Amino acid sequence: MKAVILIGPLVDEYEVVVPYALFKAHGFEVDVASFESGKPVTGKRGFELELVPNKSFSELDPSEYDTVIIAGGYAPDKVRRDENVKKFVKEMFNQGKLILSICHGGWVLISAGIAKGKRITGSQGIWDDLRNAGAIVEDAPLVIDGNVVSVKTWREFDHLIKNFDKVLEILKNN
Repeated sequence: MKAVILIGPLVDEYEVVVPYALFKAHGFEVDVASFESGKPVTGKRGFELELVPNKSFSELDPSEYDTVIIAGGYAPDKVRRDENVKKFVKEMFNQGKLILSICHGGWVLISAGIAKGKRITGSQGIWDDLRNAGAIVEDAPLVIDGNVVSVKTWREFDHLIKNFDKVLEILKNN
């Protein structure tokens, strides 16, 4: 199984490191993608991530991945503007592959055109945006709606970890 984490400048560091470790612990190969491969990214707390992107957004191919993880922080506001990201996330969704959105990651779901009609959680700061895009916002730590899984913020990762078997079930059904 293979996953990719989408990141950009001002990403929430926790929202990269924890999913990376969780998916690796369950046997996944995990890539990290950003605007440029090989270029370190500085997170919102001012730390340069040790997980240097090994893929650029333009290199992403949905046929290579089983899941996409959209890390939050302030990065999704820039990441969602990349046409390659929008196309990649939309195609992953259309193929029924696992989409994991964390915190502000819902912005990418909106820009990829896949939020409408979906039950989604995320940072309260994007709830209006989600509603305006036609999503059904839930004030819950974790929401699973079909192949879209959303986590409110990094503070709710315990819910993701406790329910990871349900998340993995989505992959088995594809």
